[in-house]
Amino acid sequence: MRLWIHFRRIALFVFLLSPAIVQAQEDEHSAHHTTRSDARALGHVTFPNSGNKAAQKPFLEGLALIHSFEYSDAVDAFKRAEKADPKFALPYWMEALSNTQLVWGIDDTAAAHAALKRLGPTAPERLARAGTPRERSFATAVEAFYADGTEGERARGFADSLRRWTQKMPADPEAHAFAALGIIWQAQDAEGAAAEKLNSEAARHAQYVFDRNPLHPGAAHYIIHASDAPATARRGLRAALEYSRIAPDAEHALHMPSHIFLPLGMWDELARANERAWKASRASVARHNLDLWENDWHSLNWLQYAYLQQGRWKAARALIDTARMLTSGMKDKVRPADNPDAALAVEQLAFRYGAETGDWSQYPLDSAVIDLSDQSISGRARGMAIVSRFQHGLAALRGRRDSDGARAAIASLSNAPPGFAKTLQTLLSIDSAAPSERIVALEEIRTATRVDRYSSMTPNVAINFPDELGRALIAAGKASDAVRVYSEALTDRPRVAASLLGLARAQETAGDKSGAQATYAELRKVWAHADPDVRAILH
Repeated sequence: MRLWIHFRRIALFVFLLSPAIVQAQEDEHSAHHTTRSDARALGHVTFPNSGNKAAQKPFLEGLALIHSFEYSDAVDAFKRAEKADPKFALPYWMEALSNTQLVWGIDDTAAAHAALKRLGPTAPERLARAGTPRERSFATAVEAFYADGTEGERARGFADSLRRWTQKMPADPEAHAFAALGIIWQAQDAEGAAAEKLNSEAARHAQYVFDRNPLHPGAAHYIIHASDAPATARRGLRAALEYSRIAPDAEHALHMPSHIFLPLGMWDELARANERAWKASRASVARHNLDLWENDWHSLNWLQYAYLQQGRWKAARALIDTARMLTSGMKDKVRPADNPDAALAVEQLAFRYGAETGDWSQYPLDSAVIDLSDQSISGRARGMAIVSRFQHGLAALRGRRDSDGARAAIASLSNAPPGFAKTLQTLLSIDSAAPSERIVALEEIRTATRVDRYSSMTPNVAINFPDELGRALIAAGKASDAVRVYSEALTDRPRVAASLLGLARAQETAGDKSGAQATYAELRKVWAHADPDVRAILH
């Protein structure tokens, strides 16, 4: 996981509102369709296959689920397909692939290999069981992914195998859909122009499917992932607006449009998407009788960021209490590294609330600690643990003026990418520096942490460095320079409330009254639903 790099960086068809239509073929020639009023609304997928009639429904349900990253439900569906037709090999490869979630930093190769070995002890023996050329093409790609090699090498092997499938069967929608996914995984190991070239390729494969089947969940999903960056977000806007309607019963489909709404500064849409996703998560936990901490904390984090941008600070603070209540019974039952999203939920929400509002009263001094020396933890757990320690240092400096706490955080980052500790050390050293030195140091931090316009964007995990620099420039009598800093920040992250407020104040100080009025007008739109005391800031 390239942590420091990552840190930097509508016409709808009426039938979209009807229950999911799942289409399959029992063999290479005869078609079999299923439409059920009680079916989960997951979209419309096709995959001609050699399975018997009883295996079709669970197999196609699993296929739709895996395209929406609903992995655990997908595994259950594929196992039902295996049980329905023990001679049907395809579900085993699908089940294996469901254990890898590279976008989330999770790659459970042990579980994947266990699924494959239930089909056969070796790759050649398993491939011999593929019922059709199409099935063999998919199976070959999965076997390439689970061959020996680094994660990056395996992702490239997977993507290359899928590219060959699209060349052999250029009209096959699943070839293009899975090729899009494989290339997105390959792009995670690239940066800048190289990553965007791969993401553009992935988007073309997904768009091919979307243009021919606007109900395909993977097509919309992968267009969004391949466009999840400031420079390319508009490429994914149509898919983002439609995805939640394509698969309304897939929780991740309700959240995923957020990855386009955020880089475009569409805060109202971002809030609505994650309100729906969080509600679906709570319902799913209750339906499956899971522990309360098994909720989707990812969508709750994004929801809070939307509320903060909207000026709904009371609602944002209430989410901290919600997380505290839902995770209260977790501490002695689950190792933090096994569910880092839940273990760090309160801390993440409280940090963001403090960073955005200046109120650090909710930030916990004691929280879950993930052991970075433990080589068994997932990449996601490792990444979140490093960000957590970085945030501890920032909270110490900006929330408590606690130099010792900041030094402790710096020491805890000795095994992390150097940018995190370096940033904390710089902030620690400039607290008592002369204004000119402070400005130079903040400019260096802003430059180092500036958004890569071709990299995936997430809610901010740090304090607003452009805002700190802008305020320092205004205080030093350099309002025009502050205008430049805030304008660049808004290019990177459109319609961010703090940047709009800072820009308006910088413009006022610089004598640009008309510019300030226009900026304040835009901020009033952003804060159309803000708390009264937040809106009072404008007066």
